[in-house]
Amino acid sequence: MISVVIIARPNEEIKTIGTFKGYDELIIVRKKAHPSICRNFGGSKTKGDVILFLDSDMDLLGVNVKELEREFKENKYDLATAWYDTVVPRDRFIVNLRNTVLSIYPVPLGFWGGFMMVRKEVWEGVKFKEVFWEDVNFAVRVWLRGYRLGVLNTRVVHLRKFKDWVSPYFTQVFINMIKEFTQNGVEGLVSYTLKVLDNFSP
Repeated sequence: MISVVIIARPNEEIKTIGTFKGYDELIIVRKKAHPSICRNFGGSKTKGDVILFLDSDMDLLGVNVKELEREFKENKYDLATAWYDTVVPRDRFIVNLRNTVLSIYPVPLGFWGGFMMVRKEVWEGVKFKEVFWEDVNFAVRVWLRGYRLGVLNTRVVHLRKFKDWVSPYFTQVFINMIKEFTQNGVEGLVSYTLKVLDNFSP
């Protein structure tokens, strides 16, 4: 059973509604609170053994969520994301870099909160923290505990531009990851990732 949790600000239009089908349970959380509080609150209300956390500005392009759940379980993932696209031209470069890195290795820095599928048991043991980049921080802590991360064979579209600081930071990080992989293989990429993750204090 899969539960979908959508996080939205009060009075915000939820553009994600109607862009997917096939779920067992849908929970919408509208709270003036840190995103981690909203995600944990929504997760606590779910009945499914798998939770799909979504932001309110994602287009899932009509995907059947039950099929994604099946793929998630067949691959024995504990946490999964999707391939990203964007409607904002200036953000396309960073999105393509992210997808390139994830095609090499599922590094937690590419696991953004707009689309995050997780086993409920894993979420219960890790949960989101009230920290900067709470989505990436969550993925980092899941990864460091030895859980299996993966990318589902589906594409989602981000309908809002990223904050100004996002592209410069992640662009440099992802470029460095690709360089490390080119020079030192997956081992180098993972080693560099661990250095970057020191900033997240998991």
